[in-house]
Amino acid sequence: MTLTKSSRRLTLPGRKRLRDLLRRLASLAGWPSLLAHSEPTGGWELQVEFAGPRRMAGWNRAFLNHAGATDVLAFDYTAAARTPPQWETGGKAGCGLRVAGCGPEGEAEDKFQIPNFKFPDPAEPALAGVLIVCPAVAAKACRRYGTTPEDELLLYLVHGMLHLAGEDDLNPRAKRRMRRREAQILAALRAENLAAAGFFRLA
Repeated sequence: MTLTKSSRRLTLPGRKRLRDLLRRLASLAGWPSLLAHSEPTGGWELQVEFAGPRRMAGWNRAFLNHAGATDVLAFDYTAAARTPPQWETGGKAGCGLRVAGCGPEGEAEDKFQIPNFKFPDPAEPALAGVLIVCPAVAAKACRRYGTTPEDELLLYLVHGMLHLAGEDDLNPRAKRRMRRREAQILAALRAENLAAAGFFRLA
């Protein structure tokens, strides 16, 4: 599991605990069982990036054609192993790349591109998914909803992981189901003391 950050406002004081949280979150979302039938010898790799608002806005525009930064984007690279090679994603054709994201917020202009899925050396971990979350959006949202930045970032990670596990929120029924699953997973993490502060710190 790879953790990276381009957000200047964020520090990650508890990287080991954060990795433990993400592994448990993936399990609660059902993602590992979804991958099990096609797991390469080297296993699957998850990359998580905590992006600054300009960088996030670039991803959002490039892949979903939305303006401004958004809270979370989920890139599913395992679609190439499960489906025919062409998926239409946000107006762009990807080689087995399924992109899910939420509504736009803020402004920026940069352009970015995530490479298409490639079948790697089977002895090496294969990239299964990428989650990109934006701490700057979390900082704004917590003031609006009366939460904390940490709570918002955790919600974004839960939401993104559910997208990787096959959930969507494209219609009212699916959206209600996804909200229920988010609440269930957050409650389970709190019960296991995995939702405590200390994973992230916003300046």
